[in-house]
Amino acid sequence: TLAEIAEVADISPSYFCRKFKSRFDMSPISYLRNLRIDRACHLLERTNLPLSEITSQSGFFSIPYFCREFRKVKGISPIQYRRTRAKEVKAD
Repeated sequence: TLAEIAEVADISPSYFCRKFKSRFDMSPISYLRNLRIDRACHLLERTNLPLSEITSQSGFFSIPYFCREFRKVKGISPIQYRRTRAKEVKAD
């Protein structure tokens, strides 16, 4: 949790969030979401795993939530992403 991370750093959670945002230009929660989406992109491009497995392996606990978050970040659904990116990866 954010509180645990801040505790390890021996600072308050609010101070940690401010410092993180000033350094990375995004909140720790947004950063984590982006890491998870990047992991999902890798799996969508390079595997034939079902969406439920990709959701789980990317750190999301619900397919609908994963799909909403994916669309927010990438602008398309995970399935659309797989269709377009898998063709590009094969061409490389």
